[in-house]
Amino acid sequence: MRWFLCLCCLLLVAMNAHCASERRVALLIGNAKYSSGPLSNPPNDVRQMEAALKKVGFSVQTLIDANQNQMRRALRDFGDQAQGADVALMYYSGHGTQAGGENYLIPIHASIGKESDYEIEAVGANGLMRQLNGARPKAAIVVLDACRDNPYSVATKSTSKGLGRMDAPTGSMIAFATAPNTTAGDEGYYARELARQLSTPGVELYDAFRNTTAEVQRLTKGKQVPRVSEVSITAKIYLAGQAGGGPATPMASSRAVPIGRPTQGDPEEDAWQATKGANTAAAYDAFLGEFPKGRYAGAARIGKVSLQAQAIPKPAFAQVQTQRPANASTPVGTSGLEWALSDNGSNINWSDATSYCASKGSGWSLPTSDELQGIYDPAQSTPCGHLTCNVAPNFRLTGPFFWTSEPGSASPGTFFGTGGSPRSFVVGLVQRGDRAATPVAYSIYYRALCVRRS
Repeated sequence: MRWFLCLCCLLLVAMNAHCASERRVALLIGNAKYSSGPLSNPPNDVRQMEAALKKVGFSVQTLIDANQNQMRRALRDFGDQAQGADVALMYYSGHGTQAGGENYLIPIHASIGKESDYEIEAVGANGLMRQLNGARPKAAIVVLDACRDNPYSVATKSTSKGLGRMDAPTGSMIAFATAPNTTAGDEGYYARELARQLSTPGVELYDAFRNTTAEVQRLTKGKQVPRVSEVSITAKIYLAGQAGGGPATPMASSRAVPIGRPTQGDPEEDAWQATKGANTAAAYDAFLGEFPKGRYAGAARIGKVSLQAQAIPKPAFAQVQTQRPANASTPVGTSGLEWALSDNGSNINWSDATSYCASKGSGWSLPTSDELQGIYDPAQSTPCGHLTCNVAPNFRLTGPFFWTSEPGSASPGTFFGTGGSPRSFVVGLVQRGDRAATPVAYSIYYRALCVRRS
């Protein structure tokens, strides 16, 4: 036992020494005391993030209830501190919005009466990105927990919600507390879980954000789905060190690419950027042939399906006869099955999908692969989110891929995620109605469509 304790102490010393050798800087801003639309949680959000980041070796500057000048000066100073840093992280909690194609962070005491006032009264997120681009840290992380309802939307007559998507310069990551163009509540779920993930040994940086997404989605029952807009950090970063007793190797010192410089030694990244630029079925096929299990393989499949769905001519709808009103669940497709006409409406993992269907009442459950494939009809063309699904027109679907009740194996391949266990099958009601196995913890693009057997 004494030997084990000594070993633990030595490992802890080694981890702290390694963290100390890396220069990590952070700026945390939390605005709550707005005259219009005051918030409760931003100061708590900042305190939780501050404690977590200090624990893993960051030098942290915090700003609570800042006006415009204070925010701008803090961003300027942060740009100076980030010069040549190993990691530079900026976190903002408060009101934010998009206007004129740019995201804005709202300071305290802002006087906004029309949309053009944002440029004068608020702080543009592009200015923050320019500071980081000039500082060229080895890895830059921007976290915008600023997707609450905009209190100035009535005055400005704005119909935009939340923040818009942003492109990340090479060597950086931009994360949002909820999906672009949507809003979230003021409960503090995102900051609390992200702080926990970032300070947990053995959790890689991207996994920290992915785990945070899954937990926030669970806590809000799918109403809030955090997103990482862009990731162009090529190194694996463990802010709290790697698990298994090894010293912390959190930094990309040996592999990260400074912001604004071309990526080196990452053929998949280069190929994916070229594929996205081409945006053709042939390009996606070529990418998947070269990287069938790569980190962008799922996105490539979705890109190809989207192109093919857009190219399918829409035939006349063949109406399904029913004795029930259109807003009720209706027997459709396979004999003896009663289908819910609507899915759950948002991204969901397998466990939550199973619970969702069970909550509808006695006999309701996820369908089997055969049952889902039974309602696939290439002669039909029905909107489902941003795609078109091949199902009867009285279905109201928000996405193309649906969980089944069946456990899956490593073959056939996955739409998303190449690792993880256990798995379940999903069925795509597009293209050929194919099924694929995927880790049950995954949720992005997956929905629950429930069935009851008579």
